[in-house]
Amino acid sequence: MVTFIRLDRERKKRIALLSVFFAYSMFLGGLSLFKSLGLQLEQIYALEEWLGGDKWAHFQLAAVLAVLGCFAFDRVLDLRPYWSVVPVVVVLALALAIDETLQYALASRRFEVLDFACGLAGLASGCFVYVFGAERLKIFGFNPRKKEVEM
Repeated sequence: MVTFIRLDRERKKRIALLSVFFAYSMFLGGLSLFKSLGLQLEQIYALEEWLGGDKWAHFQLAAVLAVLGCFAFDRVLDLRPYWSVVPVVVVLALALAIDETLQYALASRRFEVLDFACGLAGLASGCFVYVFGAERLKIFGFNPRKKEVEM
């Protein structure tokens, strides 16, 4: 019974991390969709302004997405932190490229290379924080790499 509880806790952690990542991804996708459709523009521009402007918003939102993605998929892929970052970066960079490319095709949006570059820099920074920060979190008693083992 004890091993069942531990396996269940591990599964709950994976589901929780993946849920947070996907919820945040849907939030960002919703922001992009609403901006493309011209909905809630006042709130979106206020968020961008609060984050320091358009470019800083791209950077910060992408960095948070990368950190969440690395934490979520590290549990799924079960690789060393630096190797688990590779598929996360590839998938997120591809999603970012698709979003920016769609902006090129829409009359209501404009494609900017600098937006894409800031997004990529945010992804890289988020992954850097994850890889080098995950070990530091052990100091506070949180170890993202630690798996509960059966007894």
